[in-house]
Amino acid sequence: HSIQPDVRERYECKKNGELLTKASLIPFLHPTSGDPDKYYFQDDVRYVLCDGSLFVRFPGLNKKGLDKNAPRCKDDSLSGIRRWAPVFVQHCLNNGFYCHPFWCFRRDHGG
Repeated sequence: HSIQPDVRERYECKKNGELLTKASLIPFLHPTSGDPDKYYFQDDVRYVLCDGSLFVRFPGLNKKGLDKNAPRCKDDSLSGIRRWAPVFVQHCLNNGFYCHPFWCFRRDHGG
């Protein structure tokens, strides 16, 4: 499946680590009418949020995949945990599991 150009552009910006722009605060354009429509794009298996975050829906949880090749935290210092946590979160998401991002556990919830 291909996705709309404005959706792909936001996804590519997020993937490349570019700064969020004013465009990420407006809804995506409706594919046929061209009018602002929703703050997310959805097809059969993907959701893309306005900031370019991509979520892929899996038919089920892959428990074996979660256990196999799971990233291990080899450095228990705070900086080591900060480097490991995003890799582990992505590993969980890739196998159909939600894992709360590390920064959300901070006292001010990352704000």
